[in-house]
Amino acid sequence: MSRWLIVGLGNPGGEYAHTRHNVGFDIVDRLCARVGAKSLPHGVNCELSQVALGGSEVHLLKPLTFMNSSGEAVAPMAAELGVEPERILVVYDCLDLEFGRIRVRGRGSSGGHNGVQSILDELGTDRFVRLRVGIGRPQGTTIEYVLSPWNEDEADAMNCVLGLAEEAALTVVGEGVDTAMNRYNGIVPSAEDSDRDAQNKEMHR
Repeated sequence: MSRWLIVGLGNPGGEYAHTRHNVGFDIVDRLCARVGAKSLPHGVNCELSQVALGGSEVHLLKPLTFMNSSGEAVAPMAAELGVEPERILVVYDCLDLEFGRIRVRGRGSSGGHNGVQSILDELGTDRFVRLRVGIGRPQGTTIEYVLSPWNEDEADAMNCVLGLAEEAALTVVGEGVDTAMNRYNGIVPSAEDSDRDAQNKEMHR
């Protein structure tokens, strides 16, 4: 049985919940609820869940180290679980992608994302999979923007985006990175995607 580690990046604490920078946390939470992942005992620097999906043993991780030190939770857990870098999927927000777009990539640089850079530093390799969720760039201060919640219009649209990102993550695990890239890179979610997401969830119940 192959092993995967899906990592959602974000900051712990109620003041950061459902902000733009916590997209990774939101997607992992949704995935855990969708597939019925069970919470596992863990250290003080992470939340960890596990589920069997097809022929894979999947662990879902939320680092509680704060964003800029995410690698301090990811690297030790990957080593403890025996997960190779190529089977680590990191989900996070991206300022350089248009709002609503998602993009899967097999390796690469941090793109200026401090959480990803921390994982690069701690793992010592860039050979882990990324799932970026586009939040767009603000006209004002970047820090205030990423740490603020979605406005009402964005929240409605983001529900579709998160559903599509769930599908992309499950495709990476079940069908491979190349298939996920071909299927989801460049798609802008629409109402049809929201309907399809609801149908897929109903099928998995």
